[in-house]
Amino acid sequence: MKCDVCTIGNRRQQLIRYNLTIDDRLVVVENVPAIVCDNCGEISIEPEVAAGLQKTIWERKTPARTIEAAVYEFSR
Repeated sequence: MKCDVCTIGNRRQQLIRYNLTIDDRLVVVENVPAIVCDNCGEISIEPEVAAGLQKTIWERKTPARTIEAAVYEFSR
Protein backbone atom coordinates (compact mmCIF):
# COMPACT_ATOMS: atom_id res chain seq x y z
CA MET A 1 0.00 0.00 0.00
CA LYS A 2 1.27 3.49 -0.86
CA CYS A 3 2.48 5.89 1.84
CA ASP A 4 0.01 8.64 2.77
CA VAL A 5 2.86 11.04 3.58
CA CYS A 6 5.28 10.87 0.64
CA THR A 7 2.90 9.09 -1.79
CA ILE A 8 5.95 7.39 -3.33
CA GLY A 9 6.98 4.61 -0.98
CA ASN A 10 5.27 1.38 -0.07
CA ARG A 11 4.18 0.75 3.50
CA ARG A 12 5.16 -2.61 4.96
CA GLN A 13 4.63 -4.36 8.27
CA GLN A 14 7.85 -4.68 10.28
CA LEU A 15 9.09 -4.78 13.86
CA ILE A 16 10.58 -1.55 15.23
CA ARG A 17 12.36 -0.34 18.33
CA TYR A 18 10.23 2.29 20.13
CA ASN A 19 12.18 4.80 22.26
CA LEU A 20 10.80 7.32 24.72
CA THR A 21 11.82 9.19 27.85
CA ILE A 22 9.95 8.84 31.15
CA ASP A 23 11.09 10.78 34.23
CA ASP A 24 14.38 11.61 32.47
CA ARG A 25 15.02 7.89 31.80
CA LEU A 26 15.32 6.36 28.35
CA VAL A 27 12.87 3.50 27.84
CA VAL A 28 13.21 1.16 24.85
CA VAL A 29 10.55 -1.30 23.73
CA GLU A 30 11.75 -3.76 21.10
CA ASN A 31 9.82 -5.77 18.52
CA VAL A 32 6.85 -3.41 18.25
CA PRO A 33 4.72 -4.23 15.16
CA ALA A 34 4.45 -1.16 12.93
CA ILE A 35 3.77 -0.14 9.35
CA VAL A 36 6.81 1.64 7.89
CA CYS A 37 7.26 3.45 4.56
CA ASP A 38 10.26 2.14 2.63
CA ASN A 39 10.86 5.61 1.13
CA CYS A 40 10.36 8.29 3.81
CA GLY A 41 10.39 6.12 6.95
CA GLU A 42 6.97 7.26 8.18
CA ILE A 43 5.87 4.94 11.00
CA SER A 44 2.26 4.02 11.79
CA ILE A 45 1.16 1.95 14.75
CA GLU A 46 -2.27 0.29 14.85
CA PRO A 47 -4.52 1.36 17.78
CA GLU A 48 -4.44 -2.07 19.44
CA VAL A 49 -0.64 -2.13 19.23
CA ALA A 50 -0.49 1.39 20.71
CA ALA A 51 -2.70 0.25 23.60
CA GLY A 52 -0.42 -2.75 24.21
CA LEU A 53 2.63 -0.51 24.01
CA GLN A 54 1.16 1.90 26.55
CA LYS A 55 0.31 -0.99 28.88
CA THR A 56 3.85 -2.40 28.57
CA ILE A 57 5.40 0.98 29.38
CA TRP A 58 3.21 1.93 32.33
CA GLU A 59 3.26 -1.49 34.03
CA ARG A 60 7.00 -1.01 34.56
CA LYS A 61 7.73 -4.72 34.72
CA THR A 62 11.27 -5.98 35.03
CA PRO A 63 12.95 -5.22 31.68
CA ALA A 64 14.12 -8.04 29.41
CA ARG A 65 17.58 -6.48 29.53
CA THR A 66 19.32 -3.20 30.28
CA ILE A 67 21.43 -1.18 27.85
CA GLU A 68 23.85 1.70 28.24
CA ALA A 69 23.21 4.74 26.06
CA ALA A 70 25.43 7.66 25.09
CA VAL A 71 23.87 11.12 25.44
CA TYR A 72 24.91 13.98 23.17
CA GLU A 73 23.98 17.64 23.12
CA PHE A 74 23.14 19.18 19.77
CA SER A 75 25.65 21.82 18.68
CA ARG A 76 25.31 24.24 15.81
